[in-house]
Amino acid sequence: MSNVSETPCEFDAIEYANYAGPNPTRTWTRAELLCNNNTYTTAQLNENKKKQLSYINNSANLTKQQKYSRIVRGFGPYANKVWATQGISYTNPNVFNLPLENNILTCPLPPIQPSPPTPPTILLSVWVTNNNDNTVSRIDTATNTVLSTIAVGSNPLGIAVSPDGLSVWVANDIGNTVSRINTATNTVTSTIGVGINPYGVAVSPDGLSAWVANFGGNTVSRINTATNTVTSTIGVGINPVGIAVSPDGLSAWVANYGGNTVSRINTATNAVTSTIDVGINPQGIAVSPDGLSAWVANDIGNTVSRINTATNTVTSTIGVGINPVGIAVSPDGLSAWVSNYGGNTVSRINTATNTVTSTIGVGINPQGIAVSPDGLSVWVANFSGNTVSRINTATNTVTSTIVVGLGPIGIAIG
Repeated sequence: MSNVSETPCEFDAIEYANYAGPNPTRTWTRAELLCNNNTYTTAQLNENKKKQLSYINNSANLTKQQKYSRIVRGFGPYANKVWATQGISYTNPNVFNLPLENNILTCPLPPIQPSPPTPPTILLSVWVTNNNDNTVSRIDTATNTVLSTIAVGSNPLGIAVSPDGLSVWVANDIGNTVSRINTATNTVTSTIGVGINPYGVAVSPDGLSAWVANFGGNTVSRINTATNTVTSTIGVGINPVGIAVSPDGLSAWVANYGGNTVSRINTATNAVTSTIDVGINPQGIAVSPDGLSAWVANDIGNTVSRINTATNTVTSTIGVGINPVGIAVSPDGLSAWVSNYGGNTVSRINTATNTVTSTIGVGINPQGIAVSPDGLSVWVANFSGNTVSRINTATNTVTSTIVVGLGPIGIAIG
């Protein structure tokens, strides 16, 4: 007599001991095995982790074949089945006349989980607006070569890459438009009308909005990236140029070149909540990765203003090179990098001390500046040199100079 019960991917083989017969009975108290595709050896059957199979009464007389006759696992196409076989008694340990009950328990194989799709290889690129030939250059950061030159609108200035890397947004000054580039095809897929003389552009961290500073209209346009339409136009200061969105996406910061101010926009309400006095002719603006500081490059004043975002006040003014116009903060927040248009240099600021720790010569009239996501490189667009300089942040030296289009101004990485 025997009982066999099944639980998910397990089975029990239980045999009662009180059988009549001339020889001592052999009692199998319990056998419980996990269902998998292995063939069990005698040693494995007796492992504690397999819920050890116990032999009682004269177990030494059991041969290996008799042990195997009790639990046999299928092979090949039957590898997902287990046969539990129970015998009544043995007349001789070397005679295999065990009656079989052949209780077949089907243990389903674990479902085959589909392999996750291989994510597409995202090429890290540097994107540069060439103001004088109405193009964007795409640079391969692995080879420091131009991969593609893409026609956009008239006199492109600012540029930004979406967080997912699928789109590049370009502000076209004369055409009053923004071009959206598909990074997979290097083609413009949409041209969106915005305000007068769009200059700076930034994309929100969630990728849902593109923000455009309109120099001639004293406004900021907010674009819905799902529909490629302007959903809001916000009045700011005089001649807005640079624009940046905070890491939490709650604020957009705008440098007003003609007003010597910075406007802070609440992105939930599309309203200016604060106007902050900074240096003379602020142009570039960046927000630190922790969101605690906004950094502003003041063109005529040869300074950088550091704003405390909690109090909306300037907490430090730092002298840099001649005509600072672009600014970027490293991913670790430890350095602010400033392009000095009139000095053909880049200043590196230690954000802990608010001091310039290095001045690096680059090309002629550097404008746009960006730091790579790994913080190892800084990329600078040199307007009059028609080049891009790549700086090694470990050595503060230019390691490559790349020829691009005519009048490179804006630069972004992604």
